[in-house]
Amino acid sequence: MAMNTPIIVVGGGGHAGVLIATLLMLNRTVVGFVDPSPPKRSIFGAKYLGDDSVLRNKDRDIELVNGVGSVGLKSPRYLLFLKFRSQGFRFATVVHPSAVVAADVRIGEGAQIMATAVVQPGTRVGANCIINTGAVIDHDCEIRPHAHIAPGAVLCGRVWIGTGAHIGAGASVIQEIRVGPWSIVGAGAAVIRNVPAGVTALGVPATWQKNRN
Repeated sequence: MAMNTPIIVVGGGGHAGVLIATLLMLNRTVVGFVDPSPPKRSIFGAKYLGDDSVLRNKDRDIELVNGVGSVGLKSPRYLLFLKFRSQGFRFATVVHPSAVVAADVRIGEGAQIMATAVVQPGTRVGANCIINTGAVIDHDCEIRPHAHIAPGAVLCGRVWIGTGAHIGAGASVIQEIRVGPWSIVGAGAAVIRNVPAGVTALGVPATWQKNRN
């Protein structure tokens, strides 16, 4: 859709606030936001529209922005994306103006690249991903849909991150490593060998155990 397409943000928490601030910096029209609970504070003047049931009556000529920052197979972020895509809504891609993104980077629908993040050439960022504040993604990485690269995390060259995986704040993944779908790499971990699907990896160097959920 065009850059002047109106936007509704789904969610009213901290991540939604960061996104609304970014959208205003990008001169996007934010109609408002939806959330299950009325907000306790204003979010940069954005109007609270009610819970997400109000979207049933909205035309599909608006775009949504996923303002939920949680991760995991059953997370609201993942489920909301699937729910509203199935209803015919489209999600806007958001790239903060201070992010450095190479010209050939491919960015999927609804992905979000936050302030001061760096995404180097040859990288692919899947739908509904978050590349969070100050993260560094080096050349030729592939980040599958619904993954979250947390603030300050570093992916070296040719890293592959599976669907729904979470790379914690300040974690490092060395070159040519694969992190399996729905795995969690803890904050500050150093990943030097492939991580299987569905595990939690912690420590320096990282070791892991199977996720309980």
